[in-house]
Amino acid sequence: MHNKRKVLNISEHLAKQRVRTPIVGMDIYQLLQKANVSAGLPISVCINGDRLQAIQQLSLSPCTLLSSEIKLWTEIIGRRAVDNFLFCFPFQALQPFELTQIMHTLASRFSLSQSAQRVHRVVTSQDEINPQHIALLKGLGFNHYQVVVKTGELDNLQHLKSKVQLIRRYTFQGISLLIRKTSCLGNLRAQIIDIQQQIAPDFISIGHQPKLSDLSSYSCSDTIIFEEESEPLNNSLGLGPEGVSRFCNTQLQNFCKAEAYTEALQQNQLPLSTVNDNY
Repeated sequence: MHNKRKVLNISEHLAKQRVRTPIVGMDIYQLLQKANVSAGLPISVCINGDRLQAIQQLSLSPCTLLSSEIKLWTEIIGRRAVDNFLFCFPFQALQPFELTQIMHTLASRFSLSQSAQRVHRVVTSQDEINPQHIALLKGLGFNHYQVVVKTGELDNLQHLKSKVQLIRRYTFQGISLLIRKTSCLGNLRAQIIDIQQQIAPDFISIGHQPKLSDLSSYSCSDTIIFEEESEPLNNSLGLGPEGVSRFCNTQLQNFCKAEAYTEALQQNQLPLSTVNDNY
């Protein structure tokens, strides 16, 4: 018989021993201590702007809530170096000044690495690529640009090529593509060959959503990554609704619903819904 993973509901776990504290408590701190989080190792951080739109619909500020979540995490795990950072679709729910504020909060609470080995990746759709956005992202320290392409958009390869050429003017260290997989892949193989020959991205990912992963070994234009097969990164923070954080053998899941996520942060608590041991 296979051993089932142990899943704890945060509310049930905290009910066993409640401690009055401004964060989700020493219970969470102790869980993370057991996961050897106190070692001070660098962490990876992921924010998905696409999931912040639900907060906007509540007439609340995603920027304010994200800043609160970042602050609460640093009170538990301390100031960490961030070598690997992924920000997906920042312009879906954030104005440029809000994105700048979030990056300032990250830089002040964590240590955003400036090393040549760092990968600070931003992901946008083709429609969001313009000189103003690219210049802002470059100025905020992103050094890898990933463009999401729907399979239907591959028929207009010249348009995609012009967008990538625009990004290249700003000397990002890496440029890649994420092809959103559909049920009908059609002649995707031939299209990928055309992309490699005409655009030559550092690599091509195939999947539905970008994933936080170690990209240090992907620097060849014929590399293809299947996102579904990517191993989850350890010592990582997933911020925002549906965010998933992982430390050693412990996985912590944020609330998926914007209302629950918001309510927790307004009570000065981390917006965690479940803990999964031995994930």
